[in-house]
Amino acid sequence: VAVNSKAPGFKAKDTDGNVLELGELCRSGPVVLVFYPKAFSLAERFKFARTVGVEEFCRLPATVLGVSTDGQWLQSRFHSACDLPFPLIGDGGKELVNDYGLRT
Repeated sequence: VAVNSKAPGFKAKDTDGNVLELGELCRSGPVVLVFYPKAFSLAERFKFARTVGVEEFCRLPATVLGVSTDGQWLQSRFHSACDLPFPLIGDGGKELVNDYGLRT
């Protein structure tokens, strides 16, 4: 997806089972999607929870969502283990990854 172009819409469940729809979220303001490869790999856990700047994302006047190709159950465990202050979306079918033109 090119910068300043319209993002592909989606509807997905977060780690709490809430259904999130991009169009609805955008009505409240900007949305930041943070894509990352895999939950619980040592490198990802360190980068995501410490180095990536989770606190900086959360200071933005935006809704922040993390997305990986892990299933919802693993995303939920990762969310709790890292004590993340924003929801995660499991994209096990790679629909979001493909729609946004990312490689896995």
